[in-house]
Amino acid sequence: MEVALRGEIRAQDAPLVGSALARPADDAPPQIRIDLGHAGELNATTGGAVFFPLLARARLHGTVVIVHHASTRTRAKLRELGLDHCVACPDTSP
Repeated sequence: MEVALRGEIRAQDAPLVGSALARPADDAPPQIRIDLGHAGELNATTGGAVFFPLLARARLHGTVVIVHHASTRTRAKLRELGLDHCVACPDTSP
């Protein structure tokens, strides 16, 4: 399954986006690919609110989460939150 996030995710919208992003994990797909190529940069607050719900559900179902096309700053925020241990970021292209 692949999901693409687009545009800027504001702090007040991040919990809603996180909840919507987590829903597909309940179907227990083997992997969920998140394309951030057209998304704004995520800071620590929005990154946590967007990814924590997904990662919690994915872990319950054994789903691998893969993030593609994250900007350098977004990857840094994922590392800062410790999420680089929970998601795969195979490419380094912004």
